[in-house]
Amino acid sequence: MFYVGSDLTYFVADSIELKAVATKPSGYTGVPIVYLRDSGAAIVDADSGKKKITINGNYVTDGYEVVEYGVLLGKATTGTITDDDVVVENSGTQTGYKVLRAKATKTVGANQFSIGINTPTTFTGAFKYRGYVMYKDGTQIKTVYTDIVNDSI
Repeated sequence: MFYVGSDLTYFVADSIELKAVATKPSGYTGVPIVYLRDSGAAIVDADSGKKKITINGNYVTDGYEVVEYGVLLGKATTGTITDDDVVVENSGTQTGYKVLRAKATKTVGANQFSIGINTPTTFTGAFKYRGYVMYKDGTQIKTVYTDIVNDSI
């Protein structure tokens, strides 16, 4: 609310909050960073009782050399699976769970990628997934991840 006088003088009648524009947005951890679509995975029926899971994402690297990017899908088999279990190093069959490493092969636009995973008919129930991007930092290869997303079929 304000008052406008004949010489266009403004008086603020309520408190306002100014935000610095040089500050990074909430949740920003620096680059490289990877994001997944907010609405989550699209799960649709496929042939022979299977399901197809499609996950879309994008990454920002700001000049770093990208080595690999994609999605990790984790599912408990006989035990439990924690968020920390769904990492590149655990790809494959582990004790009590499996981690599928789905590498994207190309991007479009602003480093956007899409991964479609055809699941076996035995793939039912709860699962976890997250996006990842591996990049070179000098002579080291580093990996960054999205937060875990919990879903089910």
